[in-house]
Amino acid sequence: MIKETHVGLVIMNSDNTELIEARYVNSKWERELGDVMTIDNKKYRVGVIGDTRNDVIQYLNKIIKGQNKIVRRQQRIANAKANAHVNKIFADILNDINL
Repeated sequence: MIKETHVGLVIMNSDNTELIEARYVNSKWERELGDVMTIDNKKYRVGVIGDTRNDVIQYLNKIIKGQNKIVRRQQRIANAKANAHVNKIFADILNDINL
């Protein structure tokens, strides 16, 4: 008998450090973590296996939230550096004008 498996599929970058895409699939065959599935000419890896659809989706959401948190932190740091650089330029210009 074929057992359906609730799986969460992920696409990671080449370094496996950044999540590119996540997706839920109800597979007709048993799957294991790390198995590769091709859907719409995209190669996904099984990243999550759960008992129910909701369990898998909740876990995928946690992964996405964690990734978004990291990206937002990096953007804040980059924006702070850019703002500091622009503020330094404006301060230098104001100092030159006031001389």
